[in-house]
Amino acid sequence: MSEATNAHPPDERPNTGLAIGVFGLVCALAVIAAFVYDHYRPELHLELKSFVILAPIYAAAQAIERLLEPLAAILHPAQQEKKEAKDAKAEQTQAQAAAEAVLVSTPMALLD
Repeated sequence: MSEATNAHPPDERPNTGLAIGVFGLVCALAVIAAFVYDHYRPELHLELKSFVILAPIYAAAQAIERLLEPLAAILHPAQQEKKEAKDAKAEQTQAQAAAEAVLVSTPMALLD
């Protein structure tokens, strides 16, 4: 793989400024959420019979993942590597299919 296609070589560390910026953004959003919660004091209406405690934790984890997904593409661009691996696998599959076709068409070639 050439250096021109790899935007972030694996031996380099990610951009520290970007990581600090993302951490600051997450902290700022947490402060804003705490302020909104404290200011509006929302009431939680739940029927305890049907409430599962892990549901809001799961929803929060999904939300955090959706927010951080674009950053993963910036910090670890692996699309080119995935494409190369897929192409290599396709070539290997074609070669195996061709070899099997030859063996099926001329089984006596193995005995020679």
